[in-house]
Amino acid sequence: MDEPTTPTTPTMIRVEEEEYDLLRSFYVRKRRAPMNQVEFDEKYGYQKRQKGGGKFKKRSTKVARIAYAILSRQEPIVGLYTSIFPVFIYIFFGTSRHASLGTFAVVALMTGLAVEREAFIPADNLNSTLLPGDETLPSPIEVSCALVLGVGLVQFLMGVFRLQFLTTYLSDQLIAGFTTGSAVHVLVSQFKELFGMRGLVKHSGPGYLVRNVFDIVMNMPNANWMCCAISFATIVLLHCGKEYINPVVKRKLTPKLSVPWELVAVILTTIFCAVINANELYNVKIVNKIPTGLPELSFPRPSLIPRVLPDAISIAVVVVAVHLSLSKMLAKKYQYDLDAGQELYALSFTAIGGSFFPTFPTSIGLGRTMVGVESGCIWMVAFFATVLVDVSEGLIIAIFFALFTTILREQYPKWHLLANVKDTDEFRDTQQYQEVIFHKGICIFRFDAPLLFHNVECFKKCLEKAFDEWKKSPEFNVVHEENSNKDRKFTFEGMHRIAPVIEQPLHQGLHRDPILTRHFVIDCSGFTSIDLMGVSALKEVFSDLRKKGVQVYFASTKVPVREMFEKCDFFEFVSKENFYPTLRDATGIARLRQNEFGFIDTTRIPEFDEVSNVTTNLPNH
Repeated sequence: MDEPTTPTTPTMIRVEEEEYDLLRSFYVRKRRAPMNQVEFDEKYGYQKRQKGGGKFKKRSTKVARIAYAILSRQEPIVGLYTSIFPVFIYIFFGTSRHASLGTFAVVALMTGLAVEREAFIPADNLNSTLLPGDETLPSPIEVSCALVLGVGLVQFLMGVFRLQFLTTYLSDQLIAGFTTGSAVHVLVSQFKELFGMRGLVKHSGPGYLVRNVFDIVMNMPNANWMCCAISFATIVLLHCGKEYINPVVKRKLTPKLSVPWELVAVILTTIFCAVINANELYNVKIVNKIPTGLPELSFPRPSLIPRVLPDAISIAVVVVAVHLSLSKMLAKKYQYDLDAGQELYALSFTAIGGSFFPTFPTSIGLGRTMVGVESGCIWMVAFFATVLVDVSEGLIIAIFFALFTTILREQYPKWHLLANVKDTDEFRDTQQYQEVIFHKGICIFRFDAPLLFHNVECFKKCLEKAFDEWKKSPEFNVVHEENSNKDRKFTFEGMHRIAPVIEQPLHQGLHRDPILTRHFVIDCSGFTSIDLMGVSALKEVFSDLRKKGVQVYFASTKVPVREMFEKCDFFEFVSKENFYPTLRDATGIARLRQNEFGFIDTTRIPEFDEVSNVTTNLPNH
C-alpha cells in the first residue's frame, strides 16, 4: 500500500527550492579537492604550539645479585639463592617463554624496608644477618622468608578470584613513576655505603628519605676517603667500559661479544682490597667468605605473616603488574599465547616454594632501557609519593590517584560505523541515520572515548568487531567497471537503510591488489586525549590491518592528539600522508584510488562531490 503523501503548498515548494539552492551554492563555493593532513596544514597555515617538553629516559643497568641481597638486608649468598630456587619452580608452571625471574631492585628495596622494621640487624656488620641475634626479634632471613610466603599467598588469592584485570589500572606511566621513585630510594640507600659512613641514625615513616639525605650531607666530613676512592673508580670503570669500550669490542669481534664489566669490577676491587688489607687498615666493609653448597629446607614462621602482610600485598601487586605487562609485550612480539591467570598461579607457586629456602621475593627482570615519553600527572604523583612518603605508601597513593583520574575521565566507550548521509557531505552513525550511502570497499570506524590505558583493549576488540561486520557485508567487496549490470539487493548486517541500493555483482574472476581497493578509515574525532598505550594500540591496529591487505587512514585528528603522535614518533611508523583533516578527504582519496585502478563505486556522492578533480599525494602503502 502506498504511503499517504503530505499536501504541499507553494510556500513549502519555494522553501525547499531555496534550501536546495543554498545547499548547492555551499558545495560549489566551499568545494575543494580532498587532501591529506600535510597538504591541509600547508594550505591553511597550521602553526605548531610552542610547548616545552622532552623525553624522559630512565636508564637501567644490571646490578649484581650480591648487591640486591645487601639491598634487601640479607647476606650476599641469599641473592644467589633467590636467582636459583624460584626460577626452577617457575619453569614448571609459567606460560611465558621469555620471562626471566630473579632479583629486582625495587622488590629488594621494599623487602629491605620490611626487614629493617621487623628484624634484628647488628649495626656493625651487615654480613652477620644470619647469625643469632636478639631473641625477641626474628632474624632478617626469617622476616624475608615470611614475606615471600605472604607474597605467594596474596598472588594465589589473586589467581583464585581472577584479579589479573586489576593490573590494567596500573598504567605504564604509573609503573614507570613508581619504579623511578623507588630507584631514588635505592640510590639514597647506597650513599651510606658509597661514602663509607657508619653510625647514622635510622629514620622511618613518611619523609624518611629526605631526613636520610640530610644526615648524609651533614656527615660528609666523616666520609671514608678510601671507600670514596674505590666507589669513584668503580663507577668510572663501569661507565667507560659499557659506553666506550664495549661498542668497539662488538664491532671488532665475530660473534659479537661484550665484556662483563660488573664482574671485572668485582674482581679488581677484590684483589685491590686484599692486597692493601683495606678491611683492617682503612675500615672498608668487605663481603668476606661466601658459604658453599645448598641450604637446608626450613618452614617460614607463620606468626610473622600478619606483621608483614601490608608489605606482602604491595610487593605482590608490583610483581604481578611488572610481570604481566612485560610478559604480554613479549608474547605479542613473538606471537604466542599468554595465560594471565596461569601466570598468577605460577608466580604464587614460585613464591610459596621459594619461601622454604633462604630467599627474598622475586620479579621479572627489567633488562631493557625504559623510556617514558609522556611524563604526565600519574607519573609525577607516583614518583613524588614514592620519594617523599615511602615505597609501599607511595604505590597505594599512586594507584588511588590513577583510579581517581580514570573515574574523572571515564566514559562508556561506544563505537560506531559511519556512512555518508545521502546528498550531503556529512558522515553519521548508521544506527541514527537510515538514508545513508555505504561506499564499496570503504569502512569508517569511530570510537567515542579517549584512547587511554584503561580502554585500549576495549578499543582493539571494538575495531576487530567492526572489521568482522564489514568483512561479512557486501560493502567489503568492490565492483569492476567491466561487470554486468545485473541488479542485486542486499542489506548490511546490523544496519538500517530505508532505500536499499542497487549494486552490481562482484566480478569473481578479477584479481586486484586489495591494499588499493579496501580502505579502513579511523575517525579520530572521538579521541579527545591519548596516552602512550593508546598510541601503541593504534600502531598494533595499523599493523594488523595492513597484514590483512587493508589500507588504513586516520581522519579528523585533534591537535593535542597529533602533538602526542609527534612526541611518540608515531609518524615514523605511520606516514603523515595517511592522515586527513576530514572524513570527506579520506573517503575521497580512497575512492580516487579505486577509480584509478579500474573500480567504480555505484553509490558515489552526487555531482558536487566529484573525485575526478583530486590532485594530491596518495598515501604510502
